[in-house]
Order: sequence, then C-alpha cells, then structure tokens
Amino acid sequence: MQPEEHVGTVRSYSPETQMANVRVDKGHLELGDVVHFQGTDADFEEAVTALRQNREPVESADEGQEAEVRVRHPVSEGTEVRLVRDPYEDDQAELLGQFFGRGTDR
Repeated sequence: MQPEEHVGTVRSYSPETQMANVRVDKGHLELGDVVHFQGTDADFEEAVTALRQNREPVESADEGQEAEVRVRHPVSEGTEVRLVRDPYEDDQAELLGQFFGRGTDR
C-alpha cells in the first residue's frame, strides 16, 4: 500500500456533472494526481482527469482554494480526499538530480 496524505475535503457533489467540489486543505491538487476518496459512502482511488475553478479548466488548485474534480462515483460532503504518494518518488528525483549534476542538499 502506498503512503497517503490528506489534501482536501469534499464540500458538495453534483450528480449531473459528476464533479465533486473539493476544498484543498493542505498542499495542492493537480491534474494527473492519484487521489483516494474515503468517507462513509466512498472508498476508491482514481486519477484527477478534470479540474475546474469557477467553471474554467485549471491545471492545479492550491491550499485554501476550492476546485471541482471529476469523479466516477458519487461522494458526499465531508468525504476525505487523500493524495496517494509514490514511496519512491523522492528517491527517484534525487537520483535523477545526481545523474544530471543537480543533486539535492540533505
């Protein structure tokens, strides 16, 4: 199982558009992220394939902002949104940096 980090909370859901309005509580949310929706009526993972703010497509949403995220399954208010982390992501970035002469300072 991959580590997960709380990123936001569902504020509302529209069955007509299949979009969940998510408040980003910590960090940021961006297209391509894999998120885990976990609540009383939801427990599933999926990639962020559509992200909107004020009905306009965006690439990301930052802490304190709200954004609409397309979901395949209904979710309810209060559902937690967790960012699924790749446990090797930091190690891979450091190795690539070292290979290309841009190592990280630790």
